[in-house]
Amino acid sequence: MKKILKNNKQFITFLLVLFIVPFALSIIYFSFLTDEVKESIQISLKSNSIYNYNKIINDLIIMSVLLITSFFIIGSPLSIIYLVYDFFSIGFLLMIHNYTYGISGIVFILIYIFLNKFIFYVLYSIFIKRLIKISILVFKKIAIKQEFTNNNRLVSNFTSSLYLILIVLIYNVLLYILNPFVLNKLAYLIK
Repeated sequence: MKKILKNNKQFITFLLVLFIVPFALSIIYFSFLTDEVKESIQISLKSNSIYNYNKIINDLIIMSVLLITSFFIIGSPLSIIYLVYDFFSIGFLLMIHNYTYGISGIVFILIYIFLNKFIFYVLYSIFIKRLIKISILVFKKIAIKQEFTNNNRLVSNFTSSLYLILIVLIYNVLLYILNPFVLNKLAYLIK
């Protein structure tokens, strides 16, 4: 574990900055919302419709498009933009739960985010790293006219990206099955 952290120190620092900046911006954004907008968000929040969200198709499409576009070099920046958007959403969710339910809402949404997003973010960060490697290899081939000395690196990164997409799909299916049960057990926090 120490070796993994040491080898990926710059990448982990980069991901932390990607988390902190949009998270802070979402808190600032929430503070500028009018009371009417906050009330309308509260109404949809209290309907619990946001918790029964099926991410299977969404993640499949997003990750597949990012993988394909990484061969056109734009996949890597797009994957980072998606991550920034997702981190912004987490900050916004925390703020709206705090506004609606107080501290119990924050506890609820932190547990919800941990169960629904933590493993996804670990897998997605590995996925981003693979996309960056694919984009770099393609860039070297196109822009620098460097010959692929070993096509195995490109194939290996592509294959591991496909496996990561499959693992995320399995994870999302498990979430889809288990989430209603877990959310019902945690519902006392926000009632």
